[in-house]
Amino acid sequence: MNLTDKICVTLMPEKTGQLKFLLSKTGKYRVKYVEVRWDIFNFKESKNFSEIAETLHDFGEETKFIFTVRRKEEGGYFRGQEKERLEIVRKVTELSPHFFDLEIETIKDNPSLLDLMDEKGVEVIASHHDFTGTPEEGSLNEKLKDAESKGDIAKIVTFAKETSDNLKILNLYKVKRKKLIAFCMGSLGLISRVLGVYLGAPFTYCSLPNEKAAPGQPSINELRGFLNVLASRTE
Repeated sequence: MNLTDKICVTLMPEKTGQLKFLLSKTGKYRVKYVEVRWDIFNFKESKNFSEIAETLHDFGEETKFIFTVRRKEEGGYFRGQEKERLEIVRKVTELSPHFFDLEIETIKDNPSLLDLMDEKGVEVIASHHDFTGTPEEGSLNEKLKDAESKGDIAKIVTFAKETSDNLKILNLYKVKRKKLIAFCMGSLGLISRVLGVYLGAPFTYCSLPNEKAAPGQPSINELRGFLNVLASRTE
């Protein structure tokens, strides 16, 4: 099991030029997964949509892109109307990513998005993010069931206020029925980001050096180092 193949680098470009720059930096690390956070992207200034498509295509056909337009209630940076955010979701789906991260609440309010993703051959990551803390396992299990009923991959992310919160999250891997990504944010949540892929998560998130996109998110060098150590003890 090559754990370092399960690394996903999160990028948060504001313009097409910055997207190109960040992808060029990412290419040096030869990762299989790249998440593009479109909720900070300025589409009004980046009007040439075909240029964006070419930029992603030129990066490499072997790369699996995850697209996200995170709503502000779950840590997103988009500050327009919800109608505008959904328009961006539909627009970037035309770029044919491998995965699209959609919040459970977004899917509930807009079930037609699942039809769109299915039509385009895009796998759905049905996600839930809690920045206030980590609830008890009963509540987490309910969120997991909800996510599994709506997506190809379930994603449950909470904030670790104490070390034991990691155990609540990692216990979800015992009861999952589909592919699962579950971890804690925050400095106390790093262990769950690392152990999640060992327990079966398809990938875990990191940033380029000095480009952190979420609380407690490790850099790619840090994450790769942790996974290399873990892999050396499990071979």
